Amino acid sequence: MIYLKQILMNNITIKIILDSHILSDGKQGVYLRATKNRKTKKINLGIKCKAQHFNNGDLLRGHEGYKVDNQILAKFKIKALEIIRLTELEDINLSLEDFAKRFRGLEQNKNFEISEFSEIIEEELKAIGKMSSAKADTDTRKSLNKFKEHLTFEKLTPEVLDEYESYLLRTGSSNGGVAFRMRQLRALYNKAIKRGKVNKSYYPFDKYKVSKIKLNPKKTALSIEELKAFRDVNLIDKPTLQEAYDYFMFSFYARGMNFHDIMLLKHSDIKENRVFYQRSKTGKRLNFELIKPLKNILKKYSEKSESKYVFPILLRDDMTSQQIKNRKQKVLSRVGKKLKTIAGIAGIEKNLTFYVARHSFATIQKKMGSPIEKISEMLGHKDISITMVYLKDFSNEELDAENKKLLEL
Repeated sequence: MIYLKQILMNNITIKIILDSHILSDGKQGVYLRATKNRKTKKINLGIKCKAQHFNNGDLLRGHEGYKVDNQILAKFKIKALEIIRLTELEDINLSLEDFAKRFRGLEQNKNFEISEFSEIIEEELKAIGKMSSAKADTDTRKSLNKFKEHLTFEKLTPEVLDEYESYLLRTGSSNGGVAFRMRQLRALYNKAIKRGKVNKSYYPFDKYKVSKIKLNPKKTALSIEELKAFRDVNLIDKPTLQEAYDYFMFSFYARGMNFHDIMLLKHSDIKENRVFYQRSKTGKRLNFELIKPLKNILKKYSEKSESKYVFPILLRDDMTSQQIKNRKQKVLSRVGKKLKTIAGIAGIEKNLTFYVARHSFATIQKKMGSPIEKISEMLGHKDISITMVYLKDFSNEELDAENKKLLEL
């Protein structure tokens, strides 16, 4: 690695440092500090880490993606040296403010294209194994290029964002899809500001609010009839589809347990005919009885398991957090394709996911007369108001039945 603390003729000292401010996630920002005549200028490098993973300008092994981030820091160090050296050769007395402008590239990058920066970010994401994030970046870049090629950050005004929103809606995107694209663009713009590719004064998302996009999510729950069709589907001649079927049904009968928690379920979590676990999304501790369908599924996999985990999703006990993320994504992708095939066999036209399993559990519980307070508790929601939003839609038949009660007056 390059260790940098050099004093050149123009008397500027530069060093990679860790900011003293601790963020909400326990990490601290990594900055380039330039010092001249006892005055300093700090430049945010867009990287953050925990204090124990930083030493003398380098990120240590415990920092996720430390190799890639160290390469990025090395490039920043070289860039800083080049700026100072070139201005020295030109006999320019460089001020800290001028150094910061040159380092951020505000003079050289006035026409920096969004797609060009997106490709850089995509490669960085792939290098640290964040394949799903890289794909989201790729898809947004392709979408934006179809709308308007060679678009620069400065030209992405609130008015252009309004035009892009209209374009997405005209070409078949849902409101949720539009909101997703806009959030991706906003995140990319923020990274570009941190890396000096665009001046913050051009930032369009102060005026264009992603939150204004009204989300009208499609009903994702299965009806009772559809759930029965899935439950009773014949897969005897299609054994490769069994894992997807089992995971989906386990989620449904386990009170809408999400895939991440199913993946992490351990043999030690099962005690005296009950499952005890901590919901990863909220941290809430939950437990439920092992009813017969759950017992049947667990018996099938417990007998084959060779690790501490119940299901053969995580194959080893000593996997790193990055390996777990990669494995989860791989299995989810495989299972998703199989669920689509099973849906076709069962005559179900909806796109089946584990969110559908969770939503189906809650919706069917409601239709069977369970109080919302109890459904909320079973789902592990922190507040019943969340469950109210979750189950806010009633069918026309339900509303018509309520309205007919007026005839009894």
